[in-house]
Amino acid sequence: SGSKSNEHVAHFLVDIHREIPTKGEYDMDDMRYYYEHQAIPNLLNSDCCKQFLDNLLREKEQFLVELYYIVHRGYDDYKCPYDVSEFDVTPLVFDGMDKAAIRISFPPPEGPGLCGRAYICHDENFENLRYYTLEADHNRKFSIGEWTIEGGLIVHKNHGEAPIEQQAEWYKIIGLYIEYLNSNLHEGI
Repeated sequence: SGSKSNEHVAHFLVDIHREIPTKGEYDMDDMRYYYEHQAIPNLLNSDCCKQFLDNLLREKEQFLVELYYIVHRGYDDYKCPYDVSEFDVTPLVFDGMDKAAIRISFPPPEGPGLCGRAYICHDENFENLRYYTLEADHNRKFSIGEWTIEGGLIVHKNHGEAPIEQQAEWYKIIGLYIEYLNSNLHEGI
């Protein structure tokens, strides 16, 4: 049941709302940044991660809009500025491997730092998760970011400019994920 597990996701996000702006500071870009760079990485590193991924794969774009309402639940008059049609959720498979990703296409970014797309890479057990983002800069070019949680803090790594072609972008994400998996193998993790 989607709504019951969505409520679990909602309770988790309320617990981590420390950094969310208060009503007096409401700013749409800040809230979208929080959604893309704080809420999702925290969910991926939480005890409700599997529910989050299950809901995302089952309810797809509708769940992303619902997540906006969950993130903004403290605002009585909140209306999500995005329509379901502005999102896209696409499961992708790494050819010949037991690894996959969920590509999220967000509405076009209105400012620097906001995401155009994100990839949640995972193995066959939905473990070894990595969250990569394509973030707009001041010139509307994209760079690839990676968001992890280390020692309870969200850490951002910049992987440089993103390729323009979407196929090349996908290959770059695959390469980063394989590099991450290989580094963990060598460290014995």
